[in-house]
Amino acid sequence: MFSSLRSRTGAAAVSVAGAALALVATATPASAGTNGQQIEFFDRQSSVYSIWINGFNQYGQQVTHCVNTPGETTWVSGWWWKGQNSVVGFNRSDCNGDAIWSTRNDIPVSQPSDWYLVSD
Repeated sequence: MFSSLRSRTGAAAVSVAGAALALVATATPASAGTNGQQIEFFDRQSSVYSIWINGFNQYGQQVTHCVNTPGETTWVSGWWWKGQNSVVGFNRSDCNGDAIWSTRNDIPVSQPSDWYLVSD
């Protein structure tokens, strides 16, 4: 009885391991780092409450995105940028109020890190 249970448990473990390996083998790799970068915004002046980003995403499409910046460093994850890009800082959240700072960037398609630093 125990040998039968052990062989069924072993077979189940092999099946689960095989399924997990197949899932990993077919997973889509992250685009950041090799096909665009995510933005790390560092607010040196502690005056920017949101940033508006305009540029090209990992698919070469022009997109815009507004991000609130609640702290000194804001990691804008899930949005990958490459090429010409502009960032505008606002003195209120949700990209409202006055535009108090801006910069233009040329974000590399590929670099060792997933993050491209932008600061005011």
